[in-house]
Amino acid sequence: MPLSSVFAFESKATTLFKSDADASPGEEEESSSASAALRERRRRRATTTAAAAASSSSSSSSSPSDGGGEVPPPPPAFDYDSPLPDSRYTQALSTTTTNTGGLSVASRLRDHYDAVFGDPREPDGRRFSFDPWHVKAGEGKDGEDAPGLPPSDDEDGGHHDVAEGERDAASAQVQYSLTRAQCSDFFPEELFDDLADEMTALGRTIGLTATTNPWISMYMDGDLQNFHTDAPHGPMAWVLGLTRDADFKGGETVLLRPEMLDYWRDFDGSRGLESPSILRYVPSYELGRCLAFDGRVPHGVNRVDGARDVRNCRVVAHGWFADPQVCWFGPWGGGMTTTTEEEGEDGPIGGEEGALDDTLRPLVEALGDGEIGRVTGYLAVRIVISPCGEVSDVRSVCDTLMADPEDFRGVIGYDESDRPVMEDACADVRLTIFEALKGAAFSEGDEGRSAVVPFAFS
Repeated sequence: MPLSSVFAFESKATTLFKSDADASPGEEEESSSASAALRERRRRRATTTAAAAASSSSSSSSSPSDGGGEVPPPPPAFDYDSPLPDSRYTQALSTTTTNTGGLSVASRLRDHYDAVFGDPREPDGRRFSFDPWHVKAGEGKDGEDAPGLPPSDDEDGGHHDVAEGERDAASAQVQYSLTRAQCSDFFPEELFDDLADEMTALGRTIGLTATTNPWISMYMDGDLQNFHTDAPHGPMAWVLGLTRDADFKGGETVLLRPEMLDYWRDFDGSRGLESPSILRYVPSYELGRCLAFDGRVPHGVNRVDGARDVRNCRVVAHGWFADPQVCWFGPWGGGMTTTTEEEGEDGPIGGEEGALDDTLRPLVEALGDGEIGRVTGYLAVRIVISPCGEVSDVRSVCDTLMADPEDFRGVIGYDESDRPVMEDACADVRLTIFEALKGAAFSEGDEGRSAVVPFAFS
């Protein structure tokens, strides 16, 4: 199997298709394992058909590979696009509805939802697929206490680091409160397939070729998700807004700001902090808008206030982008494709995969020897190929890299003015990848070719 067909720094890659028993609960984070039917649909899926999805703004207007007909509008893509050496950790990505109208499937998903719930006096058995899901923080599986609770008063051991009654107070907190259903159960098969198609096409723009079997959830008055983290399910969680005619407040996706995760490094005791300095509140309920974010970060859904009608409450579809693969876009001779040997899809012509392999093999060795510095997270890099076969641009389209704190080396040298040079492992990794990919060489071809190369570190 060619390296470029599975490349995601494989020794660090995230596992896909976790079993239900292994998946932890949550909404944006929950990874109910994709069924065999969903996997089969993935194999049959048509690949993306417009080069602009992964091209830089300078090449987004390139002609189709057949050279004729009207250029289709660009499909939705995420809003992060940075020269790789200048890239920085980016906690959340979002699509915009300004230019593309959002994901086209969203309106049809909402139309089906409205057809099911539109007439409250008319019984409809399809409503019964929804699960009213209310979980307290102390409720574990099979009647056991949930892991992570503080010790009880008699288990404190005299250290006095737990307040009296704290365990009971923590256990009583609402962890999840919402009503949900599997999209594959609620939507007709053809409509569900269209959702899977559009979400995987969007995921390919950041090098992620699959999605977990998604959920649809509704949030009524008082519903929320308390803070939690979800590392195992995939590099990026996603939430697609399906709300129409909203009649509520709240419902934002709430994320702990990155600086709070390293609070003491730059602590400033001269000023206090309030919620906008501690948390991010990201609206995610606009119809057709998709939010993707780093699920390793503590996050939740802000309490919804006011919604008592399912027709006007917060409604979202959600899942995880997963399965990092090199994704090829543009007129490579076989159309715009995402190449995976397992799926048997047509890939770029000739030795393009081999050319990329020649670049990736020494790069993998350099990243794996520990000399550059260890990082965790996910990085998707888009390379733009000129007609002469040279790489004309190397850009970051998704970046959640953070330095491994166990590998921090502090001062690693001094500059010409004898000032200390501090290690920046993330910058070193980005620069190493940039220099390697910038030197890749491909065959001559048409304008508008690009590829997204994923790097997953854990």
